Amino acid sequence: MGCEEMRFVKEAFESNYIAPIGPQVDEFERVFAEYVGIKHCAAEALGAIYQRSGIRDQGSGIRKRQRSGKDSGQRSDVGEGQWVHAGVGAKASVFSFNGNKILTTSGGGMLASDDEALIDYARNLSQQAREPFTHYEHTEIGYNYRMSNVLAAIGRGQLRVLDERVKKKREIFDYYQKALGDLPGIEFMPEADYGKSNRWLTVILITPEEFGADRETVRLALEAENIEARPVWKPMHLQPVFNPQITPMK
Repeated sequence: MGCEEMRFVKEAFESNYIAPIGPQVDEFERVFAEYVGIKHCAAEALGAIYQRSGIRDQGSGIRKRQRSGKDSGQRSDVGEGQWVHAGVGAKASVFSFNGNKILTTSGGGMLASDDEALIDYARNLSQQAREPFTHYEHTEIGYNYRMSNVLAAIGRGQLRVLDERVKKKREIFDYYQKALGDLPGIEFMPEADYGKSNRWLTVILITPEEFGADRETVRLALEAENIEARPVWKPMHLQPVFNPQITPMK
């Protein structure tokens, strides 16, 4: 957190507009759309809203390019022929602002699309799908997935310094790679030639037979020095929750 975030949070407090939605949310959506180059954005219109906005049924909206293993973790090569942000060109894109991300509002995220009608519908669902009456009336089930005015203020400030944060993250990665990259059994996540990584995390692959220690030995050694490290995510197909032989708790 820095001075930019505090300035916008102060604006939110001084306006006495704290509740979900508000002018900070509106501005955050606007500047985020401008930054990534996607026309329309809805803050925190995610999850079930993403599925119910027609995206899931439109097949061509979400595609995964088959890539070689060395390119995993990179943005898709969609062949634009010019530099664009991740998410540009898709039917819709989701950006996470979780607390450990390079841009954070402590939670939530952004749904972005060039399809204004889709974003309007998703935004309506995120605001309880309330019909335009003075009383609360609903013709379909909505959700309370709105972003607060205060959190959006944090997001605006984070966006102001995002390029600096990416630059610093890339410098950190380069430092580790220079210091450790020549060690046997250590491989760093490569950068695809069709994109530029924000190096949100510095990721290495350890081959125990060549390095002389496995990843858990390395993790525990780092933990003893108060340095956080952990295995990158366990694949979804290995998660117990998706194992049909395990009966879920009722």
